[in-house]
Amino acid sequence: MLNGPSHIRPGDQRGATAIEMAIILIAFVVVASVFAFAILSAGVLSTEKTGETLLGGVADTSASLALQGGGGVIAWTRTTPLTTSVSRVEFHVTTASAGDAAVDLSSTGTIVSYLDSDQAVDLDFVAGPEDTPGWGTTWLVGTGPILEPGERVKFVVNLNGLTTLLTERTEFVIQVKPSQGAVLPLARTPPAELTGFSDLH
Repeated sequence: MLNGPSHIRPGDQRGATAIEMAIILIAFVVVASVFAFAILSAGVLSTEKTGETLLGGVADTSASLALQGGGGVIAWTRTTPLTTSVSRVEFHVTTASAGDAAVDLSSTGTIVSYLDSDQAVDLDFVAGPEDTPGWGTTWLVGTGPILEPGERVKFVVNLNGLTTLLTERTEFVIQVKPSQGAVLPLARTPPAELTGFSDLH
Protein backbone atom coordinates (compact mmCIF):
# COMPACT_ATOMS: atom_id res chain seq x y z
CA MET A 1 0.00 0.00 0.00
CA LEU A 2 1.33 3.43 -1.02
CA ASN A 3 1.66 6.19 1.62
CA GLY A 4 1.48 9.24 -0.82
CA PRO A 5 2.10 10.30 -4.36
CA SER A 6 4.85 8.25 -5.86
CA HIS A 7 6.47 11.27 -7.64
CA ILE A 8 7.48 13.05 -4.39
CA ARG A 9 10.83 11.95 -3.16
CA PRO A 10 12.27 12.52 0.29
CA GLY A 11 14.62 15.64 0.33
CA ASP A 12 13.03 17.25 -2.76
CA GLN A 13 13.54 21.05 -2.30
CA ARG A 14 12.48 22.43 -5.68
CA GLY A 15 9.78 24.58 -4.04
CA ALA A 16 12.25 26.14 -1.59
CA THR A 17 14.66 26.91 -4.43
CA ALA A 18 11.91 28.73 -6.33
CA ILE A 19 11.14 30.88 -3.26
CA GLU A 20 14.83 31.76 -2.87
CA MET A 21 15.04 32.81 -6.53
CA ALA A 22 11.93 34.97 -6.13
CA ILE A 23 13.48 36.71 -3.10
CA ILE A 24 16.71 37.34 -5.02
CA LEU A 25 14.80 38.79 -8.00
CA ILE A 26 12.77 41.05 -5.70
CA ALA A 27 15.98 42.25 -4.06
CA PHE A 28 17.46 43.09 -7.50
CA VAL A 29 14.32 45.02 -8.44
CA VAL A 30 14.39 47.01 -5.19
CA VAL A 31 18.09 47.86 -5.56
CA ALA A 32 17.59 48.86 -9.21
CA SER A 33 14.65 51.08 -8.21
CA VAL A 34 16.77 52.84 -5.58
CA PHE A 35 19.58 53.46 -8.08
CA ALA A 36 17.12 54.69 -10.71
CA PHE A 37 15.58 57.12 -8.22
CA ALA A 38 19.01 58.42 -7.22
CA ILE A 39 20.03 58.95 -10.87
CA LEU A 40 16.77 60.70 -11.72
CA SER A 41 17.08 62.95 -8.66
CA ALA A 42 20.64 63.88 -9.65
CA GLY A 43 19.46 64.61 -13.19
CA VAL A 44 16.68 66.90 -11.98
CA LEU A 45 19.08 68.74 -9.66
CA SER A 46 21.59 69.13 -12.49
CA THR A 47 18.88 70.46 -14.79
CA GLU A 48 17.82 73.02 -12.15
CA LYS A 49 21.42 74.17 -11.67
CA THR A 50 21.87 74.46 -15.44
CA GLY A 51 18.69 76.52 -15.63
CA GLU A 52 19.92 78.83 -12.88
CA THR A 53 23.24 79.27 -14.68
CA LEU A 54 21.50 80.06 -17.96
CA LEU A 55 19.20 82.56 -16.29
CA GLY A 56 22.19 84.19 -14.63
CA GLY A 57 23.92 84.44 -18.01
CA VAL A 58 20.84 85.99 -19.58
CA ALA A 59 20.67 88.52 -16.74
CA ASP A 60 24.34 89.42 -17.23
CA THR A 61 23.98 89.94 -20.97
CA SER A 62 20.59 91.64 -20.89
CA ALA A 63 21.71 94.45 -18.56
CA SER A 64 24.09 96.29 -20.91
CA LEU A 65 25.34 99.86 -21.19
CA ALA A 66 25.95 101.98 -24.27
CA LEU A 67 27.39 105.40 -24.99
CA GLN A 68 24.77 108.06 -25.64
CA GLY A 69 24.99 110.27 -28.72
CA GLY A 70 27.20 108.30 -31.05
CA GLY A 71 29.98 107.47 -28.64
CA GLY A 72 31.47 110.90 -27.93
CA VAL A 73 34.07 111.09 -25.15
CA ILE A 74 35.24 114.53 -24.01
CA ALA A 75 38.80 114.95 -22.70
CA TRP A 76 39.57 118.07 -20.65
CA THR A 77 43.12 119.43 -20.53
CA ARG A 78 45.15 120.51 -17.51
CA THR A 79 48.30 122.56 -18.04
CA THR A 80 51.02 123.04 -15.42
CA PRO A 81 54.53 124.51 -15.73
CA LEU A 82 55.83 120.94 -16.11
CA THR A 83 53.32 119.18 -18.34
CA THR A 84 50.05 119.26 -20.26
CA SER A 85 47.80 116.26 -19.63
CA VAL A 86 44.21 115.04 -19.74
CA SER A 87 42.73 116.01 -16.39
CA ARG A 88 39.31 114.37 -16.75
CA VAL A 89 37.16 112.44 -19.20
CA GLU A 90 33.38 112.80 -19.56
CA PHE A 91 30.85 110.65 -21.41
CA HIS A 92 27.11 109.97 -21.38
CA VAL A 93 25.73 106.47 -20.78
CA THR A 94 22.33 104.85 -21.27
CA THR A 95 21.03 101.30 -21.57
CA ALA A 96 21.89 99.55 -24.82
CA SER A 97 18.23 99.19 -25.87
CA ALA A 98 14.74 99.97 -24.60
CA GLY A 99 14.19 96.34 -23.60
CA ASP A 100 17.32 95.98 -21.48
CA ALA A 101 17.16 95.43 -17.74
CA ALA A 102 17.99 98.23 -15.31
CA VAL A 103 21.66 98.60 -14.34
CA ASP A 104 22.96 99.36 -10.87
CA LEU A 105 25.37 102.31 -11.20
CA SER A 106 25.74 102.97 -7.49
CA SER A 107 29.17 103.50 -5.94
CA THR A 108 28.99 100.00 -4.41
CA GLY A 109 27.58 98.28 -7.51
CA THR A 110 29.95 99.70 -10.12
CA ILE A 111 33.72 99.62 -10.71
CA VAL A 112 35.41 102.13 -13.01
CA SER A 113 38.91 101.16 -14.15
CA TYR A 114 41.61 103.00 -16.08
CA LEU A 115 44.24 101.19 -18.16
CA ASP A 116 47.14 102.27 -20.36
CA SER A 117 50.58 100.91 -21.20
CA ASP A 118 51.97 102.06 -17.84
CA GLN A 119 49.22 101.29 -15.33
CA ALA A 120 45.90 99.63 -14.55
CA VAL A 121 43.92 101.00 -11.61
CA ASP A 122 40.42 100.84 -10.14
CA LEU A 123 39.34 104.41 -9.44
CA ASP A 124 37.57 105.54 -6.28
CA PHE A 125 34.05 106.94 -6.29
CA VAL A 126 33.98 110.62 -5.28
CA ALA A 127 31.12 113.08 -4.97
CA GLY A 128 32.88 115.86 -6.95
CA PRO A 129 35.14 114.26 -9.57
CA GLU A 130 35.65 117.57 -11.39
CA ASP A 131 38.06 118.59 -8.62
CA THR A 132 39.04 115.28 -6.97
CA PRO A 133 40.70 112.22 -8.56
CA GLY A 134 38.17 109.41 -9.03
CA TRP A 135 34.83 108.96 -10.77
CA GLY A 136 31.29 110.16 -10.25
CA THR A 137 27.93 110.41 -12.00
CA THR A 138 25.33 113.07 -12.71
CA TRP A 139 21.83 112.02 -13.78
CA LEU A 140 20.72 113.95 -16.87
CA VAL A 141 17.45 112.07 -17.46
CA GLY A 142 15.86 110.17 -14.58
CA THR A 143 17.20 109.63 -11.08
CA GLY A 144 19.88 107.30 -9.77
CA PRO A 145 21.49 105.15 -8.77
CA ILE A 146 19.64 102.56 -10.92
CA LEU A 147 19.85 103.29 -14.66
CA GLU A 148 16.59 102.27 -16.33
CA PRO A 149 15.74 102.23 -20.07
CA GLY A 150 15.28 105.78 -21.35
CA GLU A 151 17.42 107.35 -18.62
CA ARG A 152 20.80 109.01 -19.23
CA VAL A 153 23.72 109.61 -16.89
CA LYS A 154 26.98 111.54 -17.27
CA PHE A 155 30.18 109.89 -16.05
CA VAL A 156 33.04 112.15 -14.99
CA VAL A 157 36.41 110.44 -14.55
CA ASN A 158 39.12 112.60 -12.97
CA LEU A 159 42.59 111.31 -13.92
CA ASN A 160 44.76 113.73 -11.93
CA GLY A 161 45.58 111.01 -9.40
CA LEU A 162 47.30 108.70 -11.88
CA THR A 163 50.91 107.72 -11.24
CA THR A 164 51.70 108.51 -14.88
CA LEU A 165 49.51 111.29 -16.28
CA LEU A 166 47.63 110.80 -19.54
CA THR A 167 49.34 112.85 -22.26
CA GLU A 168 49.19 113.28 -26.03
CA ARG A 169 48.80 110.26 -28.31
CA THR A 170 48.68 107.79 -25.41
CA GLU A 171 46.08 105.08 -25.96
CA PHE A 172 43.95 104.39 -22.88
CA VAL A 173 40.88 102.38 -21.88
CA ILE A 174 38.22 103.27 -19.32
CA GLN A 175 36.00 100.36 -18.26
CA VAL A 176 32.62 100.74 -16.58
CA LYS A 177 31.86 97.43 -14.84
CA PRO A 178 28.41 97.10 -13.24
CA SER A 179 27.76 94.30 -10.77
CA GLN A 180 25.50 92.65 -13.39
CA GLY A 181 25.71 93.06 -17.12
CA ALA A 182 28.39 93.48 -19.76
CA VAL A 183 31.43 95.70 -19.24
CA LEU A 184 31.41 98.98 -21.17
CA PRO A 185 34.96 99.59 -22.50
CA LEU A 186 35.99 102.98 -23.87
CA ALA A 187 39.26 102.86 -25.84
CA ARG A 188 40.49 106.27 -26.97
CA THR A 189 43.67 108.19 -27.86
CA PRO A 190 44.16 111.91 -27.11
CA PRO A 191 45.21 114.06 -30.08
CA ALA A 192 48.75 115.22 -30.75
CA GLU A 193 47.96 118.63 -29.22
CA LEU A 194 45.97 119.09 -26.00
CA THR A 195 44.19 122.43 -25.66
CA GLY A 196 41.01 123.15 -23.72
CA PHE A 197 38.92 120.07 -24.43
CA SER A 198 38.87 117.46 -27.21
CA ASP A 199 36.11 115.22 -28.52
CA LEU A 200 37.63 111.74 -28.69
CA HIS A 201 35.40 109.96 -31.21
